[in-house]
Amino acid sequence: MKFNHHFKDWLVNENGVRLNPKYRFLLAYGGRGSGKSHAIAELLILIATQRKTQILCCREFQNSIDDSVMSLLMEKADKIAPTFFHTVNNKIIGKNGSTFAFIGLARNLGSVKSKEGYDIAWVEEAQYISYKAWEVLDPTIRKEGSQIILSMNRDSEDAVIDKSFIQSADKPPRTSIVNVNYVDNPYPIEQLKELAEHCKRVAFPSYQHIWMGA
Repeated sequence: MKFNHHFKDWLVNENGVRLNPKYRFLLAYGGRGSGKSHAIAELLILIATQRKTQILCCREFQNSIDDSVMSLLMEKADKIAPTFFHTVNNKIIGKNGSTFAFIGLARNLGSVKSKEGYDIAWVEEAQYISYKAWEVLDPTIRKEGSQIILSMNRDSEDAVIDKSFIQSADKPPRTSIVNVNYVDNPYPIEQLKELAEHCKRVAFPSYQHIWMGA
């Protein structure tokens, strides 16, 4: 497994691999084709095999489980720890009791408030998270030592996560921010690289936004 070295500060090996406890928030942003979601899925599967971990996978809109990162996580699980995880009732369960649950925030804000027992929340496509959803989720994930991972492409400077974490001079305490782009992907996709390089030549401002996360 080729792990993206940009995320090395997010992990520590203390009686097993875990997220670095000095961080509360871990944000990965950048352009298309960077492999952010793949890297995060890999590290979460690895962590969940090391110790019993309750992980809540969120996005603003999830009309069905097909909209979630469930299939991506199982793909990584099959490579990293074959037979260790299985799926039950739209959850991923590990042999050690680790659990991945999945929820769309926009339609489930009331039930989100009951999720305080999770160790980690992963917010995928965090550029679309509403102010209301963030106001509910952030204080809900409050178990001692709990952490929130945010992954996003930059879509609008008005987005709450963009404003609070990327633009703000006073970022939330204990935040780690990683900027990764297609040139950093340890599993480069040649077709995406060709698209990016063509965009760079013919429409540089668009290239900066779409492919470099500017």
